[in-house]
Order: sequence, then structure tokens, then C-alpha cells
Amino acid sequence: MLRELREFCEDNNRSAPAPMQEVPALRELTFWTAADPALENEADPAVKLEVREPGRPIARRAIHLQRVVHDIRYLLHELGLEVEMGECPDVATAYELACQWIGGAGLSELTSRRRVVV
Repeated sequence: MLRELREFCEDNNRSAPAPMQEVPALRELTFWTAADPALENEADPAVKLEVREPGRPIARRAIHLQRVVHDIRYLLHELGLEVEMGECPDVATAYELACQWIGGAGLSELTSRRRVVV
């Protein structure tokens, strides 16, 4: 996912809304139902983007993006708490969602192209 986001930014002359960091795949994004437990083996590492305030140990806002087979799944955090999980249809939507969330948009202001799961 990190490579895909970097290529998207380069190809479209855009910069990441926050530093991108590759992190291990998140179980929350690979196992949603009893029907797909094997997806844990198919998940790529996740990409984490976060905004921190100086002197605070917990990020103000963070988003994890992770490809699981053909899906791009996301997890939004605010002040260390999970806020929303879902899927994006493509890298462009994932990038747009990351920009909006990191930029301070509320849940009702986020792109309607995302599919909220939880």
C-alpha cells in the first residue's frame, strides 16, 4: 500500500497529507467476519498517516490504509480511539479520505465513495 500511495502522489503531482509509515498489517482490517479469517494471511503491511501535536504522546488523528487482496481498507483514529472502519474502491479515494481526515474534516464531510463497515 505504501508503494501504491507514493506512486499515486508522484503520478498526480500531490504530496502526502502527513508522513507515511509502513506498519504491520492490522488484524482489525483483515478479519471482519467468520467468512474471511484466511485474509489475515493475504494482507499487505498497512500504511499509517498521523498528525501529532508537540509534546503529546497520542496522535490527534491517524488513518491506517491496508490492502487485503483486492480491497483497500481503512481505520480512522482520533486521540487514540477507533472512530470508523471501512473500504475504499481505489487508491484515489483512499488518498482523498486520508487528506480529508488528516485535514480535520468531520465524519459527515468525508468522501461519500467510501463504504463504512463499522
